[in-house]
Amino acid sequence: MRNSSSRPSAVVLSGSGRYADPWHDFAATSARLAKLLDELGLDVAIHSTEDGPPDLTAVDLLVVNAGGGSTPTPDSGIGEARSAEALRRLVVDYARRGGPVLAVHTASNTFFEGPDWAEVIGGRWVPGVSMHPPADTTTVSVATDVHPITAGLADFVARDERYSYLQTSPDAVVLVTHEHDGVRHPVVWARESDGTRVVYDSFGHDVAAYELPGRADLLRREVDWLLAR
Repeated sequence: MRNSSSRPSAVVLSGSGRYADPWHDFAATSARLAKLLDELGLDVAIHSTEDGPPDLTAVDLLVVNAGGGSTPTPDSGIGEARSAEALRRLVVDYARRGGPVLAVHTASNTFFEGPDWAEVIGGRWVPGVSMHPPADTTTVSVATDVHPITAGLADFVARDERYSYLQTSPDAVVLVTHEHDGVRHPVVWARESDGTRVVYDSFGHDVAAYELPGRADLLRREVDWLLAR
């Protein structure tokens, strides 16, 4: 997938329309993600989900920062439904061809129309089961001995929503957890299958969530692993 320029390219797929919701400012968090990725040496384009399928032909990293999914806004008609289906197929096909994917925050609840997106990212938000306590500041636990992303990374302070009771697939390697109601819940995991590298990172409710040092270091490590650099 690597393009011919000196800097790898990334597309941030930003939720809008069907894949937006009243609780998240995807435009703001996508802009923040784009800036951070630029600082990590990537050429970044932001593409709204309302703009139809992006061109992923020469894209080195796809970042999905969108929501909706199981609770989409009402379709304006069959044309929008077809556009959503084309977008989902494009994203899933990109991953299955070996394109690396970073899915953040509500991306566990995007492309809920079929099982293939959950299969790609190694888990999902389960309506009626998954939840999060009110956003707060807490120290999350890092598994330092299971994956290159978190090797040597200490537990860190996060200021965010802490997703709980997510469904994860057996081949997802859990990297970061938090405790809620006496249960330890996975909030970041990695998955590698048939040459495809994927990270799901539940952090990123708002712009402030990206500002703390531990979260920024985690993002850098995720990008480095996804790009095999």
